[in-house]
Amino acid sequence: MVAGAPFVRLALFFALGAPGCTFTVGRVAVLSTRTVALPLEAADAPAMRRGRGRRCVPIVGAVPVGRLPRVGDAVDDAIGPDGHLLRDAVIRFRLVYVPFVAGAACYEAEGDVQ
Repeated sequence: MVAGAPFVRLALFFALGAPGCTFTVGRVAVLSTRTVALPLEAADAPAMRRGRGRRCVPIVGAVPVGRLPRVGDAVDDAIGPDGHLLRDAVIRFRLVYVPFVAGAACYEAEGDVQ
């Protein structure tokens, strides 16, 4: 269980009706957090599936509770245990927050898993 799980539930509760914003951090043709030997023909191989990953930190009051999210963790979540890399990846940062009450800050990764 994640430390601060009650805070995560609280943050998600407020996130449903809370104002927020999302912006694109970057778009990358090929992205991985693992060591991958990439032959030239791999660029044309079909994708296994569409992968989505997210890492968040709850915010209580005005203070993040727990460890700040990392982009690499969101990428790992998107790739999953059966993949090696993401193609046509998009990294986003999402902030949902009710000022001085609660919210969540998240990195999201999405792309074609190969």
